[in-house]
Amino acid sequence: MICPVSDRRVGGPLITCSRAASEVRGAEMSTHPINDAEHWLSRAEEMRALAEPMKDDVARQTMLRIAVDYENLARRADDRAKGTRNNSRASRTGS
Repeated sequence: MICPVSDRRVGGPLITCSRAASEVRGAEMSTHPINDAEHWLSRAEEMRALAEPMKDDVARQTMLRIAVDYENLARRADDRAKGTRNNSRASRTGS
């Protein structure tokens, strides 16, 4: 499998891709602002890429649910960056 963040081949467990991604991100991770929607969208993309080859339906659905959660965080970060704040249940669930 190729880690979607680092573009490195990884063959081990999920943590292997995270470690490879951490090397690529380096210090960026420690200074990465929580209000950066692109960061959360990148994480969502990574979760989808990791879920794709999974044969375990429960694990795959969990990873896809995490991807949706990351997209929700991206929306909230974007709202904060624009100076808007939407605390409704619909904005948190994507409904």
